Amino acid sequence: MKRIMTFIIMLVVIFAFSLIGVNADNNTTSIDGAYYKVEETLEEINLDYGLSSVNFKHEKAITAVTDQKWIVGYECGGAVYSDKSLLLNKEYSQNAFILNIKKDSNVKIVVWSVIKNGHWNLSTILETAKDYELHHPGYKVLAGVNGDFFDISADDPYPYTVYGTMVADGETLKITDVEWPAISFKNDGSDIPWVKIDKHECEENPYLKIYDDDNNLLKSFPINKINEEAINDEIALFYGLYKIEGNNHLCNYVDVNNAFIVKDENAKTVPYDAKSFYGRGQITAYGADTLKDNNFALKTNNKEVLNYLKVGQNIEVEYELKGELKGANNVSGAVSTFLRDSKHQVLDNYDYMQYRFPRTLCGYTKDGDVVFAVTDGRQAPKGYYGLNGVESAAQMLHYGCVEACSFDGGGSSTMVILQDGELRCVNSPSDGNIRRDGNAVLIVARVPKLKIDYKSKPNEITLMVEELEKISGYDEYYVKLNGQMLALVDGKAKFENLDSNSNYQYFIYIKKSDSYGQMPYSGEALTQKEMYEVRGISLSKYDLDNYQLHLDLKDEEEAIITASFILGDKRISLRKGQYLVDKKIVDYLLSNSNDSYLIITYQLSLHDEREEIKYDLNALSFDDASTALSTISDSISDILSSFFE
Repeated sequence: MKRIMTFIIMLVVIFAFSLIGVNADNNTTSIDGAYYKVEETLEEINLDYGLSSVNFKHEKAITAVTDQKWIVGYECGGAVYSDKSLLLNKEYSQNAFILNIKKDSNVKIVVWSVIKNGHWNLSTILETAKDYELHHPGYKVLAGVNGDFFDISADDPYPYTVYGTMVADGETLKITDVEWPAISFKNDGSDIPWVKIDKHECEENPYLKIYDDDNNLLKSFPINKINEEAINDEIALFYGLYKIEGNNHLCNYVDVNNAFIVKDENAKTVPYDAKSFYGRGQITAYGADTLKDNNFALKTNNKEVLNYLKVGQNIEVEYELKGELKGANNVSGAVSTFLRDSKHQVLDNYDYMQYRFPRTLCGYTKDGDVVFAVTDGRQAPKGYYGLNGVESAAQMLHYGCVEACSFDGGGSSTMVILQDGELRCVNSPSDGNIRRDGNAVLIVARVPKLKIDYKSKPNEITLMVEELEKISGYDEYYVKLNGQMLALVDGKAKFENLDSNSNYQYFIYIKKSDSYGQMPYSGEALTQKEMYEVRGISLSKYDLDNYQLHLDLKDEEEAIITASFILGDKRISLRKGQYLVDKKIVDYLLSNSNDSYLIITYQLSLHDEREEIKYDLNALSFDDASTALSTISDSISDILSSFFE
């Protein structure tokens, strides 16, 4: 009986472990007829940069489907990439990239798109990150993944937009009236770091918002009409909508009169359709005009509103989200919540998750950490097969997620991280290069503004770091160069015993307790070339008509670009350290002894810039030619020797 009870208990324990997806080797996670197993961690980097706790892993993994109901389609996303069907219980290799962002990190998860001159611009994550930093001085992008699905084929009249609702910096750039799920990153340190809803609403009409010169909101008014004349106290908004003619996307120009017009070159407009518009800029004129790309206008007889509207006024027109997304600052479309409460979910829109694809996934743990995962696919020769829905659930459960959803996948699936001062793509996008997408989800950090410069000699570099903006917690800076870590003293750190004429990469750190946190600042510093050595100068008789001028130099690193002598008003270029001097020049020098002069000039390249150095000899008087030659030679030698000591 005791043996039977022990056996029953063991079965219960095994069953319990199978429910929560943990296997004995701790490297394998199972869920609902599939498993994910890590074979090897190929790379692991802590992207804290002295600011946060963001961990990156590149792992070699294996997935398998163990339940026939999940066997759909081909083994890696389509017959173009492999004509083999997905097989039951077969292990497929995976190339996975994981980001874990601790909830107490000094970072934000933001959504961003490149929008210029009233147009939605498809951009790589690298381009999107650069654009974000351009608009947010003092922030650095630590990592990022691609975001929402988008109009890749320009099928919409207003092309290349994301499919779902998008909010960036609190600006509602696009809303959608279709049932396209949305995710809002809260960035507030709570255990549930996002709001993920399948249906969302916005106000029926947009709002006119008035701002002062310091970007403070003064007043907000509802807009009543879109491209229709206002009646009584109504406010009317006018802007051009886009249409497709042949292969072209054209803006329908709109004529207005008695209107407050925004034709600000710095304006930002996103005119998706008659129920989705965002515009921000400065009123540039009042009167009549034709509204083209990146223009909008307002008309009203409302006296209260007219008190605010004037040329030079900063205004914004925006639809406001309602419900759980009201006031959200960073929202992107995100489909298929395939993991909820640590259980695999099969939703109505699950078709996209049935098949094997490259995947970009996002989830959060019970502690509130956010996890992003990019898994390569459609590359069978490389062993990159991609995931289906149940395998995606197993993967995100493996990394501790209790809930997870999907962004755009396929050729869009991309992850970048900041390393050695540059953002780099870490995965292998199935297009063969980084695809230009509609938006990106970026992990960004607030950093102190630093001005970094350096001075160098042939065997030393002095880094000079000036803090332009003081941020609490960043008081003790360090510099790492050539494997040596030095504290900044009065903003300087000197590195010695270096090789001449060499590039050295440096990194900026701060010290936390007994550890150093690398900041997202780095660069290169160049040591100078070794100074040349003047071994001697001679001026000797060569033949009846010429003298030979000879400069004996040691210049192994070719610091000297050109060298020349100036005698009187004649410049003599030295080639290979010597030159034949016409006897007439010496005669000229002798005949004009009262005001004659001699200069030796070097064009140098000791560093990364050129400089010119001149050495002047005062007028000399001579009794005869031999004395003149001797005096010139000795004087030059004395001056140069003393200079180079």
